[in-house]
Amino acid sequence: PAAIRRAVSKRDQGKCTRCGGTHALEIEHILPFALGGGSTLENLRLACRSCNSFFVIQTFGPEVMRSFRGTS
Repeated sequence: PAAIRRAVSKRDQGKCTRCGGTHALEIEHILPFALGGGSTLENLRLACRSCNSFFVIQTFGPEVMRSFRGTS
């Protein structure tokens, strides 16, 4: 919901929680939705696209990230 997205952005001061970047920000689940994480303020954070990709690779492995990118 928009209200949650605004609250996450405000709490994280419009910056990636890992690198502090401000470009290409995405809302990311701390405990991934696929693993049972909810879309709550406590389980969401801002991450730039690069850091979000890093978290996906760390959690699910590079094969999963390649499937999203459409590369082999």
